[in-house]
Amino acid sequence: MNAFKDISIIKKRSRRENITPHRLSVAMLVYEFSKFRESTDFFSMEEPLRRSLLRTYCIVIQKLVQGPDISLDDFLNTLRNVDHIANKRIVDMVVSNINCMINIGMRWLLDVLDNMGRLPPFEDVNIQGIITHIRNSILGYFLRTFIIYFDQLSFSEASLILDMYIAYVNKSSLSQNRKPIIEKIIALGNDWYNNKNQWSRRQADLFISTQAGLLAHDQTRALNPVELHKQLRSLLETNPDISEAYFLSYLNCLRIKEFSGALDSLHLCFDKTISTNGKSNEEKNKSFRYAVLNLAILKFHFNHKKEALAALKECIRSAQEANDNVCLQYALSWLCSVSQSNKDKLIEHSILKSLEINLSYIMSLGILSFGQFGGITCGNPKQIFETITRSDVLNCQYGHRDLISHSFSQKSALWQFYGKVNMSSLWSQLLLNFSTTDNSLTRNHYDEGFCEALCNVANSVYLESNYDSANAIFSFTKQRFPNEPSSHNWMLSENIFQFTYLLYKQNYIEAEIIAEKIACINKWDACLRIAELLIHQEDYSRAHYCVNKVLVICQEFKRVVRMDIQVRAMILLIEIQSAISFPSSVPYGILTLLNSTLAYCKDYYLDYYTSLVQVHIANVQLLLGMPGEALNVLSHCVPQILSHGNVYNRAQALMVYVKCVVAESYCKSEMERNAIILRAAKMLNGVNRDFQKLEVYYGVKDVLYLQACLYNEIYEFNERNNCALKYKILDEDCPKTNYMTLVTFM
Repeated sequence: MNAFKDISIIKKRSRRENITPHRLSVAMLVYEFSKFRESTDFFSMEEPLRRSLLRTYCIVIQKLVQGPDISLDDFLNTLRNVDHIANKRIVDMVVSNINCMINIGMRWLLDVLDNMGRLPPFEDVNIQGIITHIRNSILGYFLRTFIIYFDQLSFSEASLILDMYIAYVNKSSLSQNRKPIIEKIIALGNDWYNNKNQWSRRQADLFISTQAGLLAHDQTRALNPVELHKQLRSLLETNPDISEAYFLSYLNCLRIKEFSGALDSLHLCFDKTISTNGKSNEEKNKSFRYAVLNLAILKFHFNHKKEALAALKECIRSAQEANDNVCLQYALSWLCSVSQSNKDKLIEHSILKSLEINLSYIMSLGILSFGQFGGITCGNPKQIFETITRSDVLNCQYGHRDLISHSFSQKSALWQFYGKVNMSSLWSQLLLNFSTTDNSLTRNHYDEGFCEALCNVANSVYLESNYDSANAIFSFTKQRFPNEPSSHNWMLSENIFQFTYLLYKQNYIEAEIIAEKIACINKWDACLRIAELLIHQEDYSRAHYCVNKVLVICQEFKRVVRMDIQVRAMILLIEIQSAISFPSSVPYGILTLLNSTLAYCKDYYLDYYTSLVQVHIANVQLLLGMPGEALNVLSHCVPQILSHGNVYNRAQALMVYVKCVVAESYCKSEMERNAIILRAAKMLNGVNRDFQKLEVYYGVKDVLYLQACLYNEIYEFNERNNCALKYKILDEDCPKTNYMTLVTFM
């Protein structure tokens, strides 16, 4: 998007706030609306209609005051679109006033402005027949500044404004029966028609602050990138020296990953900041330091870590020379993110130094970063959550509402990492119900943590086979977070769920397409998804290659890939080896692999993955003819899976448990054994329902096959035949494509 570079070639214009035809039209609208407020027609309306009219017109006038200049037709269309029974009367009054000004001329304009100047404030006078307004309101401030600027004009300048207004009207639909009078305006080089979209400095400042706040906290209410770029170009034509506008352009480029545009906008921003007259050398040096810091952030955002580290070192050096502790702490906090070595010491130093110079925000952010670092580096969960609680105290003490939401999001992520899905979902729901609203315009913190909370709730709903509810949550999330980088969260979650659903349906072609989409966001997760797909397709050599690729990266570049990714890869490797060697023998070295995986899980407190590994251990023990030991292992892991596992894993664990129970019953008497087998067969009814909820029909057929075998073992032929019939009907509708499934090795 090279159009962003056009901002740098805008010509310089005067910063004076001129009286334009649009602002004169808005002043007349305020004048006529104030007259109507004190008329008998207004007081004859019912109270709800009066309140509705006031509320609607105040919003419309506020938008016209704070927005850029527009044509008269757009101005009148904005008024005509107001849905109220008294709207036509007000529009007719405004049009009548405009026609009087065109026909009568300067005398009418001066009379109207004179009447505006004698408007008493609403707090002092409220007598019917006298026009009133609130002096400290947006409308009152607009009228006062408008009159002050007009009073400073000479008569020739006022005449020029009237001529410009006549040309403004003649360009509209109101001039159909009037001959255009624009000869005087044509000769002027700086008239309204050469630059229709004029912005006053206050309009520009308000627009920039509003859009910047919305980009930070609620992107759905902000303008889309293309529209925001157009507005910034229009704004900079009138106010070319506003450095904040270039910084907003920089933020706009960041959200669409436009590197060259972001870099040019950042350079222009600090060029304008440094070139401002009246700045001392110390202030200019400070601007240079923060320019380098923002350049480092830009490089890090685009994953140019070497360049970002070089820029941070330059910022730290200049901050140390100037003894600028605040800039130094900002640079140090970013260094914790960029650097991969001694990260724990860097974070600790940042927290202590921020405490020393009373930078509460950076200190709280450092505590959250330390908690996240401890979570992925086998820190003690108790100490980690105690650390995050200290951040919560600081956030509540200093009112850091955005960090409060980040804290909730981080707790949810940590509980998910440790395998406590219900606790993770609870913290996500607390975040969604937590009110971060304050009295400012743009401080509803619908940030990335809010998006992650929605995705996590959708995750918990989806894994319980509530597909419709999950899709509804995703639809809301897409509307709320349409832009990057927050959109990556719901894209990844939605694609993972689509992949899982297609895998359940054994639609392998479309599942492979979804896995390629996942690779655009998270290549290591995509690699494991492809391996899982290849296992279902019985292509074990390619699956082993994908898994081994992830394991090699985990061993060579520690902390680049999280431990849960490595454990998932090892579990898939266990399944591959089990599938290759079944049923002839137990794979060689499988117990060593299981024990090493179990050790990793316990070192990093991955309770849920620990339970999954223990289920695999029990399955191997069952194959080795040790059902008693297998049941002992399952007694420790099945409660964890039933409490925090998804429907599919619960069904898997119960299948293994049933097989172990049946195998262990052979050492009992025939009567006891038949009773145990009957209970096991009935237990499989729940597993059957779980697979049907997930629409995993190959799992349903596995359960029916196993039930038929168990009923045949205890001579329950009617039940056996019923299961066989259901199996046959289901096999005709959903033919099985992979026979190496749950019954065989897990």
